[in-house]
Amino acid sequence: MSFKPELIDIYKNINDMVRFGEAKNSGFIALNVGMIVTIFVNYYKLTEYIFPIGLIAAASMFCLAIITSISSLFPTTENKIMDKNILSNPNLYFFGDLAQLDLELFTKFMREDDPEFTPSKMQEDLINQILINSRIALGKFKMFKFSVTFTVLGISIVAVSFLGKGAVKMIMSV
Repeated sequence: MSFKPELIDIYKNINDMVRFGEAKNSGFIALNVGMIVTIFVNYYKLTEYIFPIGLIAAASMFCLAIITSISSLFPTTENKIMDKNILSNPNLYFFGDLAQLDLELFTKFMREDDPEFTPSKMQEDLINQILINSRIALGKFKMFKFSVTFTVLGISIVAVSFLGKGAVKMIMSV
């Protein structure tokens, strides 16, 4: 019995996306930890230029980013579709589209390219693993998006607090 090479390619691609999602989230954990450490180690120096409440709010955003990224690293093994959307023409190489499919739909779309395609038990297992890994990758990237949002908010708070304190100093010196 031979596997369709497309299934193996899709499986490898999805596993790469899972690894990439984990790497991005891990990198953001390190980045945000660094920002928090920088704030607290240099807190008194920074308060000369930035409102203290801004530093605390920014550190809070960085903490939320860390929590969000860490939560994406917890293992997921459920084969449930959370946000099922009926796709008329899914990309069978894109994890975001695959996360919306079940075995039956995936097989239907594979048959559009190869009407003779009838998956064996092992191929069905591989397809199910592709679908599960697609959902895992989608979850990791969704959490990364939240983490980026919290990080950008934290940086923005620091910038606004810096500009605000600078403006207050300018006004007071006049």
